[in-house]
Amino acid sequence: MFHSPIQLEVFPTDLQMRRIDLACNMRRFYRLSVQRDLFGGASLVREWGRIGFRGQMLIVNDFNVGKAVLTCNIDEVILLPALRNALTEWPLVSAPMAEALTGASRAAVQRNLAWMEARDLIREVTGQGRFRMWRALP
Repeated sequence: MFHSPIQLEVFPTDLQMRRIDLACNMRRFYRLSVQRDLFGGASLVREWGRIGFRGQMLIVNDFNVGKAVLTCNIDEVILLPALRNALTEWPLVSAPMAEALTGASRAAVQRNLAWMEARDLIREVTGQGRFRMWRALP
């Protein structure tokens, strides 16, 4: 009667995802892993690309493992390209619209919009706290 369930990691250090859509000829992979460096710190390694090819890699050096594990966030990997696509397809985008187009949570959308605005990739054009709209900068 007692089943021994498989115990999953509370804070996983490796994440692998695949996105396959044969109708669009899309076969992509995404990998995140936290790896120790020689100095006792940690590095977050992000890899992405087409399945069967080498792809691209970005290494972010962090000073502790906890920060690197918390940075290993699925929203960052999937949402940013989807949000970029929404901003290029539509002249103005609101947070609820970006939420519907990307399928991500409102908090993740707002966090990524703030990140893009801080790097001057987009600009908020309404100038108000509610019903804000953003546009991509050329």
